Amino acid sequence: MYNEAVASSSLQQRIELLRRSCEQCPDVSAFMELGKAYQENNRLADAERAFNEACDLPRATAEAKSKALVALGSLFERKKDLTAAITSYRQALSLHDYPKVRERILILEDEKSKTVVSSTEITRSLTSSHRGNFAVKPTINLPVQFAYDTAELNQQGIEQAKQLGQALSSKECAGKHVELLGHTDLRGADAYNLQLSTARAEAVKVYLLQHYPLNASRISIKGMGKTQPLFLEDDERAHRVNRRVEVRLAE
Repeated sequence: MYNEAVASSSLQQRIELLRRSCEQCPDVSAFMELGKAYQENNRLADAERAFNEACDLPRATAEAKSKALVALGSLFERKKDLTAAITSYRQALSLHDYPKVRERILILEDEKSKTVVSSTEITRSLTSSHRGNFAVKPTINLPVQFAYDTAELNQQGIEQAKQLGQALSSKECAGKHVELLGHTDLRGADAYNLQLSTARAEAVKVYLLQHYPLNASRISIKGMGKTQPLFLEDDERAHRVNRRVEVRLAE
């Protein structure tokens, strides 16, 4: 049935045959083809479900799951959901190395660094479940900006801190404990970067406590300096992405 489906020139027939093939004999290839067919038919929610099914099949190899995650990332890009796309691509890289996907993440992270991540995106990232085979702490990197070489939030930084405050004040995040991890780019002395990243994480915490009804015990901070860069390239794009405040659920 699977071979008949992929050979079919009729999109509707292909979808129906692939759907039946997945029901009778769940297989990564069948779910992947079904997801692609749904995308071609502009049924994006159905495509997302099909790619997720491919990811979750217990018999699937790591490489097969990674391909399904790349497909999910591409789908989220089509839906203009950069945060979800980056998450899927990063999960794919945790299973199999794709240089083109790594480059795509840098492009998307750079694009995201020039915007303000919404409270809705932050909340979803901190509360969504992650598949066990490549589980990580719920986390999100925020492009919180500061005045040059200081721990003083600039206007964009304030806007981003506002969105974070709204997310942490939401009912979905009620009672959750988070860590704010400050990161710098790769330039400068280790000791100075560690001090600056700590001060910047502290500045975000102070802003949150001053403007939102949050308990200080829910928020811990740590400066990471330049010890955990997202990218090692020595160019302004990578430097811009590496400068960030990482928000993740605490233990």
